Amino acid sequence: SERPAPEPPEAVEPPIDVFYEGHQVAIVADVPGVSLEELDLKVEGRVFSLSTKKTARRIYHKELVLDTDVEPGSLQATCNNGVLEVRLQTPKEPN
Repeated sequence: SERPAPEPPEAVEPPIDVFYEGHQVAIVADVPGVSLEELDLKVEGRVFSLSTKKTARRIYHKELVLDTDVEPGSLQATCNNGVLEVRLQTPKEPN
């Protein structure tokens, strides 16, 4: 009898904290087992999304609606010891 194909591992929603600091938004996520290179981070409007690339051994997926507009090009991310830290700039108020 043929064995069923193994189920793909389920995507896990990582725990995420969001901090609003002046003209910055900081997003901190626990993503043990993956490196920054294996993560796909996107910002579309106020929606921040995190997912893992096909090469990653663990699968994470999370979408987050932010309380403020952010500059999509300002995304900076670091990942150390399984903790992802993303920083985004909010648009400066026109003077």
